[in-house]
Amino acid sequence: LDRCRELLEQGWNVLIFPEGTNYENTKGMLTLKEGPARLAIGAGKPILPVRIKGLSPVDQERKAFLPPMGDRIEVVFGELISSDGLEPAELNEKLRQAIEAL
Repeated sequence: LDRCRELLEQGWNVLIFPEGTNYENTKGMLTLKEGPARLAIGAGKPILPVRIKGLSPVDQERKAFLPPMGDRIEVVFGELISSDGLEPAELNEKLRQAIEAL
């Protein structure tokens, strides 16, 4: 997260899986980690919710997921969520709701 903070300060965008993995769980989202929310709040940056649909497990033990061979995945983008004035738990809840709506 320290390196991500440096990159944000330099004007870069950073991709982080807030569940801690690129795992597509058909039973619902995993618990969101607080690190990405804390990073966005600390840097004063918004979060762009993104959902990746169509991933297949390649290693269940390590929770590694990739697009199935020959198939397509769908990447859906939501609206930016401001981190201004929010606590990490509040930002995570807004992010969860936004991703689930995609």
